Amino acid sequence: MNKYKVTLSKKGKQINSVDDWYNYAPPMKKDIHWKDGKSAKELAKYIIEGNKYLPQELEVLLIKIGCQPSGELQ
Repeated sequence: MNKYKVTLSKKGKQINSVDDWYNYAPPMKKDIHWKDGKSAKELAKYIIEGNKYLPQELEVLLIKIGCQPSGELQ
C-alpha cells in the first residue's frame, strides 16, 4: 500500500504531536470529540504516531470531501 507523508500545520504552527494537534487544531466540540476512542483524537494519534504518513486511501477520501492535499489544516 502506498503512503503519503503529510506536513501538518495551522496558522504557521507546526503540529508534531497529539498535544500540538489539540492545541492548534482541536475539533469544534473538543469536550465531546477529543477523547480516546473517538474519531478526532484517534485520527490525530494514527497520523502522528505513524510518523506522519497517511495511507493513500485516506488521502483520496479526504480530497474527495474537500480537504486540501497540501497538509495545511483549515
